[in-house]
Amino acid sequence: MKIEKLKIFIMLMSFLSFSVSAQGQEKYSDSILCSSIYFIMSGAYGENKQAQEMIMSLQQTHEVIYASQQNGTITNGQISELKHHHLVHLGELYDSNPNKIYELEMQCNQWREVITPIVISASQKAKNFDEMKVLLKTIPTMEKKPYGPSDQRWETSKQMMDVGFQVWDQQDRMTPFSFKEKLRKSIQNN
Repeated sequence: MKIEKLKIFIMLMSFLSFSVSAQGQEKYSDSILCSSIYFIMSGAYGENKQAQEMIMSLQQTHEVIYASQQNGTITNGQISELKHHHLVHLGELYDSNPNKIYELEMQCNQWREVITPIVISASQKAKNFDEMKVLLKTIPTMEKKPYGPSDQRWETSKQMMDVGFQVWDQQDRMTPFSFKEKLRKSIQNN
């Protein structure tokens, strides 16, 4: 029941504009970076609908965390564009040093374990998004612990991210934002 309430909240937030601001954005926000990692990772799950939904939920949760940390108004379109830039950055990083991507995935996974109880608690206590914002502001920053091939989870991370990048490569590394832009331009030219 508690998880269902969180899922409903996240789904609602994905369809609405967030009442928070784009001011104060960092060039590479940890929450959008992790959402982007999970976007790429989603390709590793193929036709497994349950896993796809879980990964989508992780993406949306990190986007809600990002939105809650802002001080004004930001739209889903602005988040999509910011995520696009993060995805481009991750693609370049993977091409130059895939080990950095595996390390980032492991950092996001560790951070997910830390923030999940806070997000669940906030979704249970908050009566509206303003209350949710206050509660989510208690989320600590992502720890930048170094990870490497000797870490127990390294091979799992490597496999998920390599497959995720292979699938994304088959889609010409299209992002949701670049797809919308391509579609918009196509409509304008017709």
